[in-house]
Amino acid sequence: MRAKMRYYYDCEFLDDGRTIDLISIGIVGEDGREYYAVNLDAPWKRIYKHEWLCEHVLPSLPRIYGDERNRVGRRNPHALDFQNPSFKWHAVIADEVREFLLFGHRKPELWAWYADYDHVALCQLWGSMVYLPAGIPMYTRDLKQECDRLGNPKMPAQLEGEHNALDDARHNVVRARFLDEQGMNNPSDRDEFGPLGNVILMDWANANALVTLTLRSGVQLIGRVRKQQVTDPPEVIGLVGEHAMGRREVRHDVLRSEVAAITAVAR
Repeated sequence: MRAKMRYYYDCEFLDDGRTIDLISIGIVGEDGREYYAVNLDAPWKRIYKHEWLCEHVLPSLPRIYGDERNRVGRRNPHALDFQNPSFKWHAVIADEVREFLLFGHRKPELWAWYADYDHVALCQLWGSMVYLPAGIPMYTRDLKQECDRLGNPKMPAQLEGEHNALDDARHNVVRARFLDEQGMNNPSDRDEFGPLGNVILMDWANANALVTLTLRSGVQLIGRVRKQQVTDPPEVIGLVGEHAMGRREVRHDVLRSEVAAITAVAR
């Protein structure tokens, strides 16, 4: 198993050119866990005056409907459901996000789309940089940068839920898988170290061959093998990218026993 767990996330926030105030955050782990919260401590009066946020972000937040909407009136002009469990105090979100990202024994690896402001909004959950919890990365990997590196292919469209932080985080998973496929189709470009095509392994140093693994069942997967010495037989060390999705539970000793043939992927 890889040493790191990938987390795809998105933040909605108020940016006034001086501060970045978190409105909501959505996170999806590659293990299928999800997290979503809306910040009760957000500067709502200022947010209500922000035309773009009112048009694009507030409609995606939990809202009040029916007769209850009439009751809240001017005190809550956008009928946000502040009693919804997704609304949480800033300090609660900070604690829950830390626990979510540090779950288990694998170090978190953060991914976002146009990640710079998202990373600041995330890290400021805990205040200034010196208070970033141990184990939380000091940087976020950018899916847009990976898209540029692969020649800016046309990305999959997000059909619904845009500007809802959790839906956007889910779509970041879609983007990541798409870019992973693009990289697998261009192995000479990705070489051995493409960030989205990482192998499930602990040590990159001896990973030196991208291969097709033909299992005894006839299924073919893309993986990598390594050799400690040139004369050694190839040792299967994991699957690549999309081929690893949904197969994280496969132990390497089981995987190795299922492999009937290994052939090099043409470059």
